Amino acid sequence: SSDINSKKNNDGMYCGNVELKVSLTDMDKDFVLVYDCIHANETSIIIEKHGSSSAMILSLTPHFEIKDEKCEFVFLVDCSGSMGGESIGKARDALKIFLRSLPEDSYFNIYKFGTSYEKLFDTSSQYGDKSMKKANSYAAKIEADLGGTVILDPLQDIISSKKLHGYEKRIIVLTDGQVSNTSSVLSTIKYGNCRVFSLGIGSSASRELVKGMAIHGNGISLFCTLNEPMYNKVITLLNAAKVMAVSIDRIELFNEHGDKVESEDTFTTSLPMMIYSNERVTYCLINQHLNDHVDKVICQCRHGNKEVEIVFTSEFLFHLNTTQIIHQLTVAKVIKECLNEEKCAIPQLIDLALKYGLVTNATSLLCIDADSSAIISRDQMENRKIGREIMGMRRGLLACGLVASTSLASTNTKMLRKGGFGFPSFSLPKISFTRSKKSKKSVAARCKATNGSHKCDISKDEMVKVLELSNFKGIFTGIKEFCTIINIDEERFKKQNTIKASDDIFLTYACLIYLKARHDSDRNAWSLIIDKSEGWLRKQNPNLDQLRKLDLEAFFREAISN
Repeated sequence: SSDINSKKNNDGMYCGNVELKVSLTDMDKDFVLVYDCIHANETSIIIEKHGSSSAMILSLTPHFEIKDEKCEFVFLVDCSGSMGGESIGKARDALKIFLRSLPEDSYFNIYKFGTSYEKLFDTSSQYGDKSMKKANSYAAKIEADLGGTVILDPLQDIISSKKLHGYEKRIIVLTDGQVSNTSSVLSTIKYGNCRVFSLGIGSSASRELVKGMAIHGNGISLFCTLNEPMYNKVITLLNAAKVMAVSIDRIELFNEHGDKVESEDTFTTSLPMMIYSNERVTYCLINQHLNDHVDKVICQCRHGNKEVEIVFTSEFLFHLNTTQIIHQLTVAKVIKECLNEEKCAIPQLIDLALKYGLVTNATSLLCIDADSSAIISRDQMENRKIGREIMGMRRGLLACGLVASTSLASTNTKMLRKGGFGFPSFSLPKISFTRSKKSKKSVAARCKATNGSHKCDISKDEMVKVLELSNFKGIFTGIKEFCTIINIDEERFKKQNTIKASDDIFLTYACLIYLKARHDSDRNAWSLIIDKSEGWLRKQNPNLDQLRKLDLEAFFREAISN
């Protein structure tokens, strides 16, 4: 790997440049650009003037408290032949943890699909000990034995099923394939009135399908390689699915005198939904004849029945005058959204793509060597199939959810930054930001050519088996099984219960300490289960004072090392 050299441009923003020195034979794999943003989760607005138009990109990370909703969760898992081997095994592990992480007051169901589809319950079942045990047995027997990948039929069945009173329907999709009717699938989700969260597995998963389902279903999408645990991503989707969305109704611009800036909208991308407190939200806008200097931006949002006003003052606004990168990002997103609509003005989109030099379904880049007079015959052309590779997805990697070219990625909006901010401070119903004093720093970036291999250095089987000892309330049972799993002496472990707590209280507290000490790096996978465990323990022992007297962390450290 090599460092990317960054320097300020005429607008005072940092830009990164990298030169890849390889031979032709080295380019038989994906070129992957990996970079880290120093202040990746901070809010800013960039307004760019280019010619007679202006473009704006709003990057927002909501940090206010978002309430959980009562939900009906439907897990839709791909069981086509391509999921065979390691993929279906990872899906089973993900399901085991998913089933134990659901909120206590919820309903759920499991669908598996291929050429045909099957479901665990005729209608979603109330979450409880009996239904969870039945689902766990069902999940353990899931195999990749249902042929091809036909996702539309089960989706239609889920969406058309009667909505449970007082519960919002959430669909979590797991697939590694592609379908021939992507537009029909996305249209079904768009008008289905339920939110969809999707996980793409491996290099063959259709990005158009996986990301499109989340976009049209007002959810989020993630991807994972075959060399990383799947359950972390599934629990991230569950975390996002169980919270109430914050919708952005409108965005208003004001000049330095406090007057509203009126402009003729040329193109406006769809307003996003803020759905998870750790996820980035990006909004793009192109205006024509935006002559006033924008000094303040107000976002009018809605959180359930509450109206939320988010105010951005001048310290969070950045103005560009020498680039067109924001225009390119915006137009790319506009084109992508328009192509998913039934009525799409293709000629107008082609004109936009040509104006801003974008590759689309209808436009491409043609490279011509003006200095060469040699004629290349057709016989000299060589076609080689190059497999697509997927890096582990990271939040904030590309703005707008845009799969940009390398040149665009290296000048991503998060790399065009004047300085750092502190995390914004929110209060409902009106929100404002406070800025911290931080030095101006450039973006640290790294460039790697990789074969896409990311091996997990330790086995996670032990953690999954321990989590399987919990029930739907987060109560752990089975001291003998626990000691066998982590390979410690059962009698010695029991002697640690010096306060004579009941077995379920003692083991639940012990598992809580064990997971935090031994598997803290996988906290995302078990955090929802342990949240329920801690809630139950407090009901039994409000202050946990007696349990804290047990020095189990030291015991585990010594017992496991021996």
